[in-house]
Amino acid sequence: MSRSRLSSLARLSGPRSGVGLWLVLVVGLCGAAACGRPHVKGTVAVETVLKAWTAEGFSTDTLVNVEPDDWSAGACSRGTMSGLEILLCEYATDEALAAGEAKITRDWTQQSVPTGATVRSARTLLAIADRDKADPNGRTIARLLKTFRDQR
Repeated sequence: MSRSRLSSLARLSGPRSGVGLWLVLVVGLCGAAACGRPHVKGTVAVETVLKAWTAEGFSTDTLVNVEPDDWSAGACSRGTMSGLEILLCEYATDEALAAGEAKITRDWTQQSVPTGATVRSARTLLAIADRDKADPNGRTIARLLKTFRDQR
């Protein structure tokens, strides 16, 4: 960066301007609140699905961004809704999606999950597990799956 550019930045963030303080506050708040969710181009965005579920009356507040590497994904969100475990991941390739889905089902088998469903839309994968039999008739799972499939 040039010396003149640096001195301009120093003037902007000097003690009288307050710009530096605002910049620090904005960056700090976005980091703490995870401003937005990561997105893999060419997939159904997690944010799109969450908005659709909210419109259907589901509370999506517990779904948070998680490290996607465990599922070979580019971006993932995970949490609990209506007593069901939800994992939503976006993938850069079909091969990565297949690997992620295989890991999820393998884990469910090892953990003896009584009910689980995975569904793909574009290169976004939804995995729902009902470990505690919170949805014995499957109606909630069906609603979540339908709303997910309707997103493009």
